[in-house]
Amino acid sequence: MSQTAQKTLIFITMLVLIGLVIAWFTVLNTGSITITTGLDSYTIYTDYEPIFCEKDPCTIKLESGNYQVRFEKDEYNTITTKATVIRFKDVEVVFTPKKAFKLELINIVPGQEKSPVLPAPSGIDIENVITSMWNEDRDKFLFLDKSDNRLKIIDKSDKITLITKLTNIKPPFDLYWSPSENLILGNQDQDLYFIEVDEGSRKKQIADFTPIAVLWSPQDDFILLNDDQNNLYKINWTDRITEKLDLVIDLNESVWIDDTTLITYSINEEKNQTTIWTFDFKQEIREDLIQRFDFPINKINYDSNQNLIYVHNSRESAWYEINLN
Repeated sequence: MSQTAQKTLIFITMLVLIGLVIAWFTVLNTGSITITTGLDSYTIYTDYEPIFCEKDPCTIKLESGNYQVRFEKDEYNTITTKATVIRFKDVEVVFTPKKAFKLELINIVPGQEKSPVLPAPSGIDIENVITSMWNEDRDKFLFLDKSDNRLKIIDKSDKITLITKLTNIKPPFDLYWSPSENLILGNQDQDLYFIEVDEGSRKKQIADFTPIAVLWSPQDDFILLNDDQNNLYKINWTDRITEKLDLVIDLNESVWIDDTTLITYSINEEKNQTTIWTFDFKQEIREDLIQRFDFPINKINYDSNQNLIYVHNSRESAWYEINLN
């Protein structure tokens, strides 16, 4: 083979290889998601143009990667979830749409008022307490004793349980007791203390932010924290890894409605729009229950016995009800 022919062959081979590489990262770098909703005629939003799905199930081809997938249909709740598209594979995404909920004006003031503040038990000198709190049932008092730097619990029978020693702690120091009352999160500025009551153990780590609100999960398995911008962080108790979530939630205006689902609201100032929505932390699914223009709210409650949500319209000074049944 002549030298010219060899160069030509090498050049053609290089072009083929370049073409294969380009194809691998473009044309061949695709998979698909198949949407199942049980409904027809709905719109699916991803990072690209919205797709109108006339029939169900609906298959959409996408490049490999992570996507936020949103379902929308008139008179139904908007639902958003995550999906990972894998090259050459089809990923199933199942939505369970519900008919849009309604806001009903009510003429009563919902309960769930905050319990009155209780003083420290009679045997405790509050001057020697760095920080303290009652449990939810108001039959156990948790406090950090200044005299010996020990975290302690005193019950109704005045029995004192020593938990662990915490040194170099000065007010303000916040305590957050888990629903089971076996775990405690202590917080001072960016310092976090993970304390186990039964074992009397503690571990300390430093966060990248200063928490301004903390909320335990109902099953004690993770903790949610806000920074000063209401960005949301999640800490799993077992490994104590802090994860910043792609969510902005005011934990002071949020309520658990089951073991994994939080209900909250957000206000878009530019659109003058209020959205009442839930987020399932297990399935990572957001569901928008109500969207209203010119409807400012400043309180949200949940009645677990009747499965009712109550929201307070700050302009009207009136309560509205959402029936989840």
